Amino acid sequence: MLSLFFYIYIKHHIMGYPEKQYHRQETAKEYTKVYTLEQSDEFVVKQEDGYLGYISAGQLATTGSNDLIGTQTITGSLQISGSLYYNGHKQYNYGQFYDMTSQSGSSGSIQSMKLNTTDLSEGVSIVSGSQIKVENAGVYNLQFSAQLENTVNTNIVFNIWFAKNGNSIPNSNTHVDVAKAQSAQLGKVPAAWNFLSDLNDNDYLEIKWTCNDNGGILHTDAGTPSIPGTPSVIATITQIA
Repeated sequence: MLSLFFYIYIKHHIMGYPEKQYHRQETAKEYTKVYTLEQSDEFVVKQEDGYLGYISAGQLATTGSNDLIGTQTITGSLQISGSLYYNGHKQYNYGQFYDMTSQSGSSGSIQSMKLNTTDLSEGVSIVSGSQIKVENAGVYNLQFSAQLENTVNTNIVFNIWFAKNGNSIPNSNTHVDVAKAQSAQLGKVPAAWNFLSDLNDNDYLEIKWTCNDNGGILHTDAGTPSIPGTPSVIATITQIA
């Protein structure tokens, strides 16, 4: 580990010395001067074995917490071991889920779209079959697609909206009209859109739906050897901030 605050020397560009010289031993508390460094500038550092060595500013690595003030420019690759936080929020949380069962409900009853399979996830999980729960606070983008199907000989209106922690989110509803079955062909319409939500730790979202006839369902299809199966619902959630 480098002991920068015990022995420090900065070459020509900063101190203006014609030859390499050392400053007196100082502590981190005493050493408060801020320098602008170029990659060719060098430090003299005390190494773990007790000897002094040189390291260029371009090779400087630190451990522990670091506060960066002002605009930072990174040229080349950035490697991060561990978690990355933005405004106190752990980043890169996501989830992708689906359900391979047909879902139905009584006319006028409010249902939650079910998600019985986790495709992949990090920091997001399904609770109680329909709650999309996040472990870490942040702004999340929830996207979904649902296979709406009309199995009767009358038009059906579906209403679909979002709920947060069991409460409907204001102004989040969309209604979709699905025409009646004709010539032995069932009426089918895919519903797909997205919604942004600002969530706290352990908050959850649900996709709610209802329709005005018992013949309205969320359809699934097992597929064929050449065509993949069709889930009744697919939902993905990604953290964007």
